[in-house]
Amino acid sequence: MELNEKNVEGVFDLIRPQLSSDGGGINLCKIVDNEIFVKFTGSCIGCPYRSTTLKEVIENNLTKFLKSPNGSPICVKVVESDD
Repeated sequence: MELNEKNVEGVFDLIRPQLSSDGGGINLCKIVDNEIFVKFTGSCIGCPYRSTTLKEVIENNLTKFLKSPNGSPICVKVVESDD
């Protein structure tokens, strides 16, 4: 599938139940080329396993289902604040 907001949200819908079972969540902030900027919510904010979840759950699922327009690997970056 194409890398766009609708498809990213579709993949997030598959991931959200796992995150919410631990009191957390994820929101899409923006997409720039092959970079997806996300913000963790709830208990994910201070979770010591956040980087593992980002790589093994979120990024792996996004790269499994989506392709970037230029063929570059999809990269997920965390936005820490509303700045």
